[in-house]
Amino acid sequence: MTTTEQSSRPEITQSRDEATRYLCAAAHQDQNFCDNAIREFLTESLRVIPPSTAVNAGAVLREAVAARARRQIRDWTLLAILLAFAISNIVLALLWLVTALVVRWPVLAREHATARRYLPWIWLGAALLALGFLPTALAELLATGTALPALTLGPAEVVLGLAAIAVVAAEEFVLWCLLTKSFRRGSFTPAPAVDRWPGERLVRRLGRERYTADLRRVAEADRNANLVAYRGYEPFVGAGIRHRPFSMTVMLEPAEDSEEHAAGTNGQARAGELPLPRGFALSELYDAISAELRTLRHSPSLAPSDRLSGLTERAEVIAPAEELLANLGDPAAREVLASLDQPPNQVLPPRRMAELAEAPLEWLRYYRVFEVEAWNRDITVSVYLHLGMNERTLYLEWTPCVLLPVREGYRTVDQLPAGPGRPIQASLLGAVQLPAALIGRLGGLCTSIQPLPDTPGMMLPAKYGASCSLRELAASTDVLNYFQLADVERYLRLLRRRLFRAVGMFLEERDLSVVEFMRQAQEVVANNTYIAGDVHNSAVGSNNRVSGNRIRKG
Repeated sequence: MTTTEQSSRPEITQSRDEATRYLCAAAHQDQNFCDNAIREFLTESLRVIPPSTAVNAGAVLREAVAARARRQIRDWTLLAILLAFAISNIVLALLWLVTALVVRWPVLAREHATARRYLPWIWLGAALLALGFLPTALAELLATGTALPALTLGPAEVVLGLAAIAVVAAEEFVLWCLLTKSFRRGSFTPAPAVDRWPGERLVRRLGRERYTADLRRVAEADRNANLVAYRGYEPFVGAGIRHRPFSMTVMLEPAEDSEEHAAGTNGQARAGELPLPRGFALSELYDAISAELRTLRHSPSLAPSDRLSGLTERAEVIAPAEELLANLGDPAAREVLASLDQPPNQVLPPRRMAELAEAPLEWLRYYRVFEVEAWNRDITVSVYLHLGMNERTLYLEWTPCVLLPVREGYRTVDQLPAGPGRPIQASLLGAVQLPAALIGRLGGLCTSIQPLPDTPGMMLPAKYGASCSLRELAASTDVLNYFQLADVERYLRLLRRRLFRAVGMFLEERDLSVVEFMRQAQEVVANNTYIAGDVHNSAVGSNNRVSGNRIRKG
């Protein structure tokens, strides 16, 4: 490359890699995300740790553990205070509850299905209590001309009320410090060495003792893993949602102008059959496709910010956990799951990977995976390639997946004001709503996250197989803007075009006909010949415009 060419090449924009920061903040903002992350990755010591693109899983899970521990401390403390308040003055406690229900009703009805079922009964109970209390209050007022003594705040009620408000305020200010200081862009550190606000390290280290071994297992997960055992329906754990897959079956026949075809044609009248094409190993075709796709790394003008220069490839074997358990008597299964007391092996030797590439099993399926990360690693486009062949037929399976951006709600950490006005406002509102809010938390407060029960004689696939990655737990249901959609389409089209080119050239080099292959390739481009029925519409045909339809999850 000449000096002029070097100077004209655009500089590669460095990725900020914000996903870990957003997910750490999400653990403190969203209790459902926090609990689901702990349940999926820290409760089953035998479960596979799946790849989690662009995320430091250990850092996120440490924050999830700390967030859950902090919430448990907060809620048990508030529950004790409110029970003491109710014992001290049941009338004031009921009035506080009714006020909280009135203020919090829209939130409870919108967010909690359980609350929508039980809130009418809570209202009925509060009404009955009020009806039982009002006659006594009126009689006291008429007889003495003074307010009911039960409505008077005594020293105990004042102390308990102030204690509850202090706990609510402390929670709001801790959360505000976490979001505006610990997880702010440019200042985030997964494991801070010093406190940037009083008590930061203590708050972010809560609850780790219980999960020490599991957190260590996640941190030490082999980054070179080439086997994923999954549970459920979707096999491509960590890659997001499948997006417009297709498959092709091509007959392998000599090209019409090849010497083999001419010799075979002469012998066909005698033998009554087509000549056999020159054979090749599947690994040769895999390598040819990989080599062709790698040329995209040197195409800076094809993709914004030269994202194709970061195109990666790997070999991966995917196994359903249910079938691993069903085939435990097979030596191939024992190579992956040696014992029911150990997690599945996630690293197969190169020799075994090569064998599975040439002869995959139904429940040990080989793929070549190609990935492009874009938009500061907020979107990942992955393509899973699987090939099959005999002496006359080639089967090609192409499964693109899109890992959608982190949810918009988890990005608000960058939009929060730095001043204390927000936590003060939240503290006041939280104090008013406290009894109703605590009712919504009772289920989680009284329920611990436990591993699946061990049932004698039963082998549970859920103990071994992964169903999602941390990044998928936090993924949005759609792209965030038009350019992201356009770039997804761009990368998938470029990769698919190079796939067709690589296969066509490979067949031609071996004097095999490409007529049928090119016909099917044109059908894929023009008519959307897909594997599954759950893919979405896209732009096809001669106009080649980016689809106006969105990429959606679920």
